[in-house]
Amino acid sequence: MFRSSLARYTAGVILGALAGASLCLSVLPTGLQWAGYGNHLAIAHYLSRLTLFAVLVMAAGGFAVARGRHPLVGMSVFSLAGLGTGLMLAGMGLDRSPRLLAVASATGWLYGLLGGLILGRILAVPPADEADAPQTATGDTEAPPARPDDFPPDGGAGI
Repeated sequence: MFRSSLARYTAGVILGALAGASLCLSVLPTGLQWAGYGNHLAIAHYLSRLTLFAVLVMAAGGFAVARGRHPLVGMSVFSLAGLGTGLMLAGMGLDRSPRLLAVASATGWLYGLLGGLILGRILAVPPADEADAPQTATGDTEAPPARPDDFPPDGGAGI
């Protein structure tokens, strides 16, 4: 949890961009291989030319998660970014068959949902602590606690 909004936005963009590269080069080819669409390496090779687009879309999703300021908002926003990225990668990089688009969209949506839960928790605005509140100059400070009478003033054993 970041106190600085600039650090929160920067972390959101960087983590979103890394999630986009991971979706394009690892997660989506694995999901498509499980659905029976070919070899993982071949699919990753075809999708590798679209990595920049996936990085940009998911980086915008990471920025939106940081802007949302709540974990559930981050989950919903990042899951939509993952759904759009999966649909874009399959439609532009592979084929436009309905089953392929459905599998790629579902894979991107699930990846974005789980990543959004994590990012939403990491990038949430921390609660305000009372200890961090500024002290007033009007003398409202508390007095130090009194020492009990049974201890000697030097803190030793009374020697």
